[in-house]
Amino acid sequence: NVTGEGFDAFLTALEQVVRSVPPRPSDGLFRLPLDRAFSAKGFGAVAAGIPVAGFASLGDEVVLLPQGATSRIRRIEVYGQPSNTVLAGQCAAINLGHCDLHQVGRGDVLTLPGYFTAEEYFVCQFRLLRRENAKTPLRNGGEVKFHTGTSEVNATLYLLEPSDDATSGDPCLIQVRVKRPIVAGPGDPFILRTLSPVRTIGGGRIVEAVDRRLKRNRPGLIEDLRQRAAAVADPARFVEYAVRNATEAAIGAAGLAKRTKLPAGRIDGILTELLRRQTVIAIGGSLYMHRVTAAEAGQKLLDRLTDYHGQSPESPGMTAEQLRQAGGWSKPVFDAVVALLKSDGRLTEQNQRLAVAGHRATFGGEEAAQCDQIESQFLRRLFAPPSLAEVAAETGLPAAKLGQLVRILQEHQRLVLVADGMLFHGDAIDRARALLIAHLQAKGRLDSVDFKYLLDTTRKFALPLLDYFDRVGLLRRVGNTRFLKSKPSSGSS
Repeated sequence: NVTGEGFDAFLTALEQVVRSVPPRPSDGLFRLPLDRAFSAKGFGAVAAGIPVAGFASLGDEVVLLPQGATSRIRRIEVYGQPSNTVLAGQCAAINLGHCDLHQVGRGDVLTLPGYFTAEEYFVCQFRLLRRENAKTPLRNGGEVKFHTGTSEVNATLYLLEPSDDATSGDPCLIQVRVKRPIVAGPGDPFILRTLSPVRTIGGGRIVEAVDRRLKRNRPGLIEDLRQRAAAVADPARFVEYAVRNATEAAIGAAGLAKRTKLPAGRIDGILTELLRRQTVIAIGGSLYMHRVTAAEAGQKLLDRLTDYHGQSPESPGMTAEQLRQAGGWSKPVFDAVVALLKSDGRLTEQNQRLAVAGHRATFGGEEAAQCDQIESQFLRRLFAPPSLAEVAAETGLPAAKLGQLVRILQEHQRLVLVADGMLFHGDAIDRARALLIAHLQAKGRLDSVDFKYLLDTTRKFALPLLDYFDRVGLLRRVGNTRFLKSKPSSGSS
């Protein structure tokens, strides 16, 4: 246009188009793929490029990857002008302190420490250009050139879905193994080119870096990757996905930030909404668990207990630690699942034993009689209980059978292990506790030597029983004198 006619209208229309484009959000993690690096006299190493996410300010600590060299930002220029801050989408030059120019090059990434690492394997959602369908058959294990950010590296292509899907022009899942580790994040765009002649054949979005080559025939893999690919496009969905698929069934905010590459403030906001909707639950003070994961873990726990009840109908249930170890759960996850099952009325706890709601311990006729026979030995000698050898001699029970029945009586708290090899009947524990409380409330203190007179027994039995009450928190010991540790409850210890 040499006359200038219509130029004002063109500018107006162009301005409207520019204003209609939403600004790139700058609330992500700062990441700048380096376009180039140079040395400026008086300043040292300068990294130039356009940040793809987040923002950075003077004095911020950054890390150069894949080298792992950390530095502080000493100077920022945006579009050639000094600035205190650089935002995603702005053309910038960043002066780095304590950084050797020979370490810096195109394809490197400047970012915040603790979130990114250079990776070798990437799962991607790929679309083949339609014009390439006929002339570029994709081969599993074929060599391609992989471009993302400012990185350009040779790679091996692995098809995760049938080759017909890959050549249809529709999105399909692939995995690439780059020849040298690069830095890229979930959702980053990429393109693939042939090696020779160089020709663009397609592109797409990176789903996520993984630590090894995936086996496409693994059950459930493709469906999981499809869900992951859909989640990556939406930060809230990706956070929920990461919680749902946490390797230890639960994950903390820091772990979520590292996986999703979202800043802590954004993670906190998304978690708050997920908690409000009861999609996730907070456990152990700093961990989060998906509601579906909790339900699955709860059913697994109940199934294990049901199997245990079937194998040991005489037992009132399993201890919490037995059940936790049998399921391989971490303590925070286990405690949260148990609490949910109790609140739903599907799990009960009595005498520190967990059982499926409705379970009643049952003894066979002969075993019930044998248990009564064993109990009678301890009831007759309440504060001078027999040893197991003495019980075996009195009852005639074989050692293995006696041991099994004694364990059952302990589970029901009809016998209590006070010291190594020394058992007392539960009635003896309750009576000794009552005598102790009455004496200490009246006298305020008890010398160890006097306890045997309260029970009319010997030091052999009195002292281990005193030590037992120390361990369970009833007494406070000062030298050889005992005091009540706190106001006792009305129940037995």
